[in-house]
Amino acid sequence: MPVLKIIHTSDFHLGVSFRNFIGYEVEETRRQDFYENVKKIFDEAIKWNADLLIISGDVFHRSDPANRDLVFISGQIGRAVNKGINVVIIAGNHDKPKVSGAINPLLALVKAKLRNFYFIQNVPDEPLIIDISEKKVAIVPIPYIDPRVIRGLNISYSKFYRRMLDKLNDSIPDDVDFKILIGHLTLSGAVIKDIRGVYLNEPTLSLDDIRYREFDYVALGHVHTPQKIKKNVYYAGSIERIDFSERDENKGFLLVELSNNINVKEIRLHCRDMIVPKRINLVNNTKPKDFLIGLLDSMNIAPGSLLKLILELDESSWKVLEKNMEEIRDYLLGIKKVLGFVIHKSYQGATNVDSLESLNVKPLRKIILEYIDSINIREPALRKRVKELAIELIDEVGLY
Repeated sequence: MPVLKIIHTSDFHLGVSFRNFIGYEVEETRRQDFYENVKKIFDEAIKWNADLLIISGDVFHRSDPANRDLVFISGQIGRAVNKGINVVIIAGNHDKPKVSGAINPLLALVKAKLRNFYFIQNVPDEPLIIDISEKKVAIVPIPYIDPRVIRGLNISYSKFYRRMLDKLNDSIPDDVDFKILIGHLTLSGAVIKDIRGVYLNEPTLSLDDIRYREFDYVALGHVHTPQKIKKNVYYAGSIERIDFSERDENKGFLLVELSNNINVKEIRLHCRDMIVPKRINLVNNTKPKDFLIGLLDSMNIAPGSLLKLILELDESSWKVLEKNMEEIRDYLLGIKKVLGFVIHKSYQGATNVDSLESLNVKPLRKIILEYIDSINIREPALRKRVKELAIELIDEVGLY
């Protein structure tokens, strides 16, 4: 039995914004963090002489990525395909265009007929068949399918997937050596961290819905927590910590060998520390700056970390603290040498937590959602749907 060597990775989210952090060069440094981990994945693919490199969606964080992000990933793809590695990418929910007729810029590489490169933006009519060193590989690539598209078809999300996969499976030739499914979707039972409402009301699929028994390997993306679902079903997870909900997660990618058996090995990637201390109570504190700095002084905060401070305040303590914010900033950036920090204040008497994008400006995300609440929409279901769509667009463009 021949051996097929696969690198499975997903959810690069190149271009994700970190502009809500206070710090020097946070945005550029974080961009380079992501670039370094992507480069390590392609380095390993070349070193290992992989047959196939799979990226299961969300190469970019936005459907209209920055030119520099497109140039960077194009260079990495070029390195791989010029070494004879087949690179297969599907579109995820972040990098799949939301406007009818729009295209992902990775299609430019397809139009240029870059050898050994395949990008799938929409569900194909037939499986992808690739001959790799005398091995015939059938790939069923399923990019992210927006649930809103399915709602108008008078069919359930799970039934739509089952019918689609049955049709594509029936088109796979009998003489293939390996069958692989690539999907950007949410499986029921998968461990999910809540990342800025991405999974709000999104339908989940069962293993039977995706016909996992029909495939030698199922390469999934969308869920950022890396995990094994079944012997042949894996989420590779994201390659970097995208927000503080992922602060305790290890990130990496998978080396997969298929023959008579399946062997999967996780390769860890270095990620910058993200630290969230316990809530700090400054209510009725007459010297909140001194108290805060004294507390931070006792904490083990690694240089270069990203820090999130949750402060419980009243109006008086906040006014005093706000006047000394420059000193706090200089302490954290200059003495503790964190890369960047954000302050969330839980204001005494308020019902929620305010995120400070700057020192004293209400976040644009909050302004938009409050505006929707103020509109005279009588139907609760319609109001809820409007907010869901607003959150999708806010997440896509990286607002906080």
